[in-house]
Amino acid sequence: MYKLARFDGIDQSDIQSILVKHLHTLDASYVRSAAATLEQESGIKSISTNLNVVHGWIKKESRMKE
Repeated sequence: MYKLARFDGIDQSDIQSILVKHLHTLDASYVRSAAATLEQESGIKSISTNLNVVHGWIKKESRMKE
């Protein structure tokens, strides 16, 4: 989750690598809930925006695996 908060180039690469390896086992509702909690507790409002970017990557990766 901290990678969503910081979201610099290395974090984005790490997230994309995780998606490639673990896309089929990710619990999207847990990720959304944890991101919302982190955003609320940290006050970092960009977390939800960053999560939306990651959701776009998830959709793209899902289409590539079909």
